[in-house]
Amino acid sequence: MTKSDTTTSFRFDDDFIELLNTWSFMTKKEKGALLQDAFREYAQLEHNSDVAQKVNTIMEIMKED
Repeated sequence: MTKSDTTTSFRFDDDFIELLNTWSFMTKKEKGALLQDAFREYAQLEHNSDVAQKVNTIMEIMKED
């Protein structure tokens, strides 16, 4: 994943985009919803509790906008 020119978006590798498109097609879910679900699951892992705290902080900041 690389940071794009804007401060609020990232560019994923082509392999990841292909996987995301395939998963979206197979599950009939929007890609954004799949990314949100994956992000939340990752944040909830016990061994990543520091990541979970950062995710929660970011989510709270995003709700304020």
